[in-house]
Formats: sequence, C-alpha cells, structure tokens
Amino acid sequence: MNPRSIPPPTQQDVDEAVNLAIGAGVKGVALTYTWSTLEPMPNNIDLSQLQGALTYFNARNLQIYLGIQVINTVKREVPSDLNNVAFDSPQMATRFHALLDRVLPMLGSNAKYVSIGNEVDGYLAATNQWSTYRTFFEDAVAYIHGKRPETLVGVTSTFIGAKSGNLANVQALNTKSDVVIFTYYPLHGDFQVDAPNAPTTDFPLMLSWTGGKPLILQEVGYPSDAVTGSSPDLEAQFVTAAFTSWRAGGTRIPFFNYFIEHDFDPATCIALGQYYGIPNDPAFIGYLCSLGLRADDDAVKPAWDAFVTGAASH
Repeated sequence: MNPRSIPPPTQQDVDEAVNLAIGAGVKGVALTYTWSTLEPMPNNIDLSQLQGALTYFNARNLQIYLGIQVINTVKREVPSDLNNVAFDSPQMATRFHALLDRVLPMLGSNAKYVSIGNEVDGYLAATNQWSTYRTFFEDAVAYIHGKRPETLVGVTSTFIGAKSGNLANVQALNTKSDVVIFTYYPLHGDFQVDAPNAPTTDFPLMLSWTGGKPLILQEVGYPSDAVTGSSPDLEAQFVTAAFTSWRAGGTRIPFFNYFIEHDFDPATCIALGQYYGIPNDPAFIGYLCSLGLRADDDAVKPAWDAFVTGAASH
C-alpha cells in the first residue's frame, strides 16, 4: 500500500493510499524488515519502525504478515558482527532468539504469519549454504512456536528459482515450516514477461510443491513497461488471471499480497538496481519501475481497475 512518490509523499498521501486499498477490499498487509534494520548495531535492537507500522495497521484491523529478512535475495542482512558467522552456529541462533524475544510480544492478535528470510534461494544457491540455513531456520521455527504457538512460520523463496532448479532444496528447507511462501513474478532471465495468463498454470504448480501445506504468496506482480515485453493492458490481464487463479486455489492460498499499489520513482529503481547488482540493465530497471497498479504520480493504470474488480469478486 505504498503511496504515489511524485511529488514526494506526505503522511496524508500514505493515509490516502492505505484508505484506497482498504476501500478496494484489501484485508491484510505484508510488513518486511531486514534483520540489520531491526538491529542496526550489534546487540542494539531498534524496533521503532516496526512498532509504528504495527500500531498503524492494527488500528485498521488488517491481518499482518511479518517478514524478517535474514537473507534478502542476494545478500545476508544480519548485524555487522555476524557477517562472517555461520548460519548454524550457536551464536547466530542466540542472537536471533534475542531479537525474537523483543519482536514477538509486539505482534498482537492480527499477526498471523512470520517469514524468516526473503527470496533465500537466490543467495543460498549462489553460496551453497542450504544446510546451514536450514539448521538456523528450523531452530527459529521451534523457538517461535514455543513463544507464540498460534503463529504460522515459513521462509520465502522465489517461484522462478524453484522452477529453474532449486525446487528440491526449497522443499527440504520447508520440511518444518507451517506454510510454504513464494514471491511470484513470471519473468524470463532477461526480465521479459511470460504471457499474462501464466498464473492459471503456475498457481496450481506451486500448490503441487507444498506437500499439502498452505501456500502464501508474499508478492505477486507483473510489470507494464514495454522494455520488458509488457504493456499496461497486459498487466491488467495478468491481474485478472492472478485473481482467477487465487480463487481456484480456494482455502489452500489463504494470503495473497499484490505488489504494489504505485510504481516506484526512478531514483528508487536505480537504488534497487544497485542493491541487486544489476544497475545498468534497462529491462531490470523497467521491471522494477512499472510493477504498480497505479503510476508514480497516482495516474490510474488499467491494472488498478482489474484489481478492484478482482478483489470485489474474491
């Protein structure tokens, strides 16, 4: 529920974006933070951003999905003194327990899901740390269950990564998870889009991978920029197909988060390209900068109307 970014948004713009989404039928929110943001200095935990978001969205009675990004797609996002510590070391577990001891009591009854790591398959495949991260993750699952038995815990992987060779490792990593979590952007490696009806086959494929556990879609998105082979009309067709496929999944897909309400502004897209190590790829930047249902200046794209129609029929 990000606000329009041009001109720079005010708190009123944030409120209007949230109210617009809720008015369209949105009933939940995904809040994601890197561990290094929550613990910016070793043993110095700062939960002010998280507390502010929880207060804000709890007041609107939205179901809350919390992502703690120990890994964020391409990087470890741990406190600086843990950068070279193995994931399966007692030190790593002890420090993460200390963070959870502070975070879990804050969550409240609206918080149903916690993800430990975002799009971890990218980093784990590149570094071959599947085994050590699985040890860390399973310890975190058990610790959270001991503190908040009602919380459903998972770890986020990418649909593309699972489909292109990491499925066995992703499934092994999810042995002790309560839910199986994916981000879903149907793209080729060159950031060209699949056909907009891809969800009609891809959602059932993801469901076939979960071993009967609920499927959580942390992010579902599709660009509209022509440089990705897409268009505003194709983006709208994708939104319709995504909602149709979500309905077909029934109760097996209890949480579906569309990404995002407004396009990112160009400066944010460039910064993200640098973070992911792909700063000069026009297709990657075009993909990042056109995922919104509405433009960065709040102009309505066809995808927004498709979203409103899909939400009303779910």
